[in-house]
Amino acid sequence: GWDWFSLQADDGLSAIMAFCLRGQNRSYQYCDATYMEKNGDSHIIPNQDITLAVLQSHQLDNRAYPVTWSLNLGDDNFIIEAVNKDSRNQLTFPYWEGRVTFKSQSKPGKTKIKTIQGNGYAELTGY
Repeated sequence: GWDWFSLQADDGLSAIMAFCLRGQNRSYQYCDATYMEKNGDSHIIPNQDITLAVLQSHQLDNRAYPVTWSLNLGDDNFIIEAVNKDSRNQLTFPYWEGRVTFKSQSKPGKTKIKTIQGNGYAELTGY
């Protein structure tokens, strides 16, 4: 399965697209992310600088679906939260997709000059 995010900053100047693939034990085994500027320039974030961690899950039909994540992209850390905890699509191939909000969070020992926040969309499969 995977956890995929498309995030747009409220200032309209930047966006992030990130995803992480999970193995059979549900641990994240590969992540990829790109930072996009308003003018269309994009910057690939090195794989070794990307981590995703589930901070909170919500039980639905005996399955735990993540609803809050911590996304680390190098020196930047973002807390991502689901707007609706139950955004499942109950189709032949069930998956979760829905709106999210995000806000940057300072890492210990780092000083943030500007807080970044915004809205986005997430898609989760394999839960």
